[in-house]
Amino acid sequence: MEQRRTGWRFVGSAVVVGLLAASALQLHAVESRLVTQSQQLRALGESTERMAAELSRLRGTAPAAGSGHSGLDPSAGATLRHPDVKDFLSPKATHWPPAGARTNGSIAVDWPSGDPKGFNPLIENAADLREKLLTYVESWAARRNGWTNPDEYYGDLAWRVEATEEGKVFTIYLRPGVRWHRVSGVDLSNPRYAWLDKEHIVTAHDFVFMFDMLQHPQVQNGFVKSYYQELESWKALDDYTLELRWKKTQALNEELSLEIQPLPRFLYAYSEDGSPIPEAALGLQFNNHWYNNKGIVGTGPYRFAKYTPGVEIVLERNEDYYGELPALASIKYAIYTDPMQTVLRLKSGALAFGALRQGQYREEVLQYKDVPEAQRPANNPFANGLITCDVVDAPRYSYIGWNGDKPIFSDKRVRRAMTLALNREGIIQKVYAGLGQVSRGPYLESTPYSAPEIKPLPFDLKAAAKLLAEAGWVDTNGDGLLDRAGPDGKRVPFEFTLLIVASSPELSSAANIFKEDLLSVGVKMNIDSAEWSLMQKRMEEKKFDAFTGGWALPWSVDLFQLWHSSQADVPKGSNRVGFRSKEADKLIEELRVTLDTAERVKLLQAFHRILHDEQPYSFMFIPQSVYCHRKGVENIVYAKIRPLANVLPWWSSISDG
Repeated sequence: MEQRRTGWRFVGSAVVVGLLAASALQLHAVESRLVTQSQQLRALGESTERMAAELSRLRGTAPAAGSGHSGLDPSAGATLRHPDVKDFLSPKATHWPPAGARTNGSIAVDWPSGDPKGFNPLIENAADLREKLLTYVESWAARRNGWTNPDEYYGDLAWRVEATEEGKVFTIYLRPGVRWHRVSGVDLSNPRYAWLDKEHIVTAHDFVFMFDMLQHPQVQNGFVKSYYQELESWKALDDYTLELRWKKTQALNEELSLEIQPLPRFLYAYSEDGSPIPEAALGLQFNNHWYNNKGIVGTGPYRFAKYTPGVEIVLERNEDYYGELPALASIKYAIYTDPMQTVLRLKSGALAFGALRQGQYREEVLQYKDVPEAQRPANNPFANGLITCDVVDAPRYSYIGWNGDKPIFSDKRVRRAMTLALNREGIIQKVYAGLGQVSRGPYLESTPYSAPEIKPLPFDLKAAAKLLAEAGWVDTNGDGLLDRAGPDGKRVPFEFTLLIVASSPELSSAANIFKEDLLSVGVKMNIDSAEWSLMQKRMEEKKFDAFTGGWALPWSVDLFQLWHSSQADVPKGSNRVGFRSKEADKLIEELRVTLDTAERVKLLQAFHRILHDEQPYSFMFIPQSVYCHRKGVENIVYAKIRPLANVLPWWSSISDG
């Protein structure tokens, strides 16, 4: 009996174990079904979102902002290197498109500077390339909240950023599975380009390749290199984690670590036939890469779709974009060089958006300002309400740069005399319709960076003549022109050439006013106009006496690129006027490692005093931009940072530009 009871106990235990096992199997099955159902529901939800978005696009209306195009959680399965460190990124503050916006519209925009010199983002230093193309085609690790608080960054390709070691190390976690755009500018059906006709995924190695090229001694991109001299190392910790290590804590470390874009290694590391470029030749071949003039391959909300030289550049919405899709289906840039084309194309409807020059604004808009609506011409869209224009403060300044490496402008007294002979206020009023203010230096007046005691030099021809005489320039032969003894003892007349862009009648008018005023004090100025791409080339090669330029100001102030002595001889550097000052260099270097705001203001003001004394530029004015759009372009909100006219929140009821 005892054995039987023991046996029953065993059988009972076996039954209990069996029941437990069965229960476990049932629970596992239930759990599996729940997981499967959860996955199916999630997939169904994502599919529904995609279907809803697609239906909205087909209907031409947008779903509510933030309804989701961003796919799965990018952090799934990620291993954090510094889990206790707070994410450096802030939430995205501006969302698009707004609810109810049409999403099948297009917009035609002006590109009045002629064909771009090239599209390679690492070697081309042009504001229109960055603001009109790279802003939309490229993705960065992170972007500024440009419409609300530009001091904050939100994740773009990065979903998390860890800043450690007092801001010297940045660990950047990238979204997995982001695809590079399909390559444009070549016929992918041609067997020659079969090696490009495939899917390519963005990884940390593409960022590493970008830094390899950026820092390569043979790559001609001094305007970028100057910012990254203190970058100690860059490496991919894995396919989706990038680590940047700086030598020291600097004010710009966060900006330089976050406002970076990957470079498609699958494209730029290869020759046109698909063969790898030898490592020893990679830097030199990158400068003249076979794809440089064909287009841009990025990962952003728009894909570079087509470039027809002299005609247009077309961007198409990237329907595979990982973030919020913008409402505009395409952006079409009309390429031309005649500034009158902007007005004519806006009036005809060939352009939906364009920037007017100040003289055009006077003729097309200001003259009707005080005219009753009933008396305005009904057939002029600038007067009848079909075109609306906005005057927007522009974060930039215009200037004349003096080539300090030329003997004629090596004396600061001469450069100061040039500024005294420049009737800036008169030019603003007569030529630029009053849209601007005389600039005191390299900062905006809305900042505290300018030295408070410095006033703009007045228009004073007598003072200019006196300074020129002090510098040895006198009229010795009575021909009305100043002259001075040259190295060989012969008298050399004061004659130089001012280089200006050909597409600006305002600059031409301003230059001619300057020319007449200079002639009255015995200086002969010739005017040479060139198309923008040619002008860029001549400036980069320093083949000029003086040139008219403009500088778009970033949100953060750094003076190194433009003003440090080391940049005066860098190929394609921005210190084109050859400004060299040990005292200024010391301030610039100190500014880079100074984080305290009050101390930075002191350094910036001290630099302003040096620049005002040396006058390497004759600062002209801080302009206002005039942006005009035709009826049908909606939700135009201007950003606080460049580009001000950022089209991502906009939508249009115009179906084909």
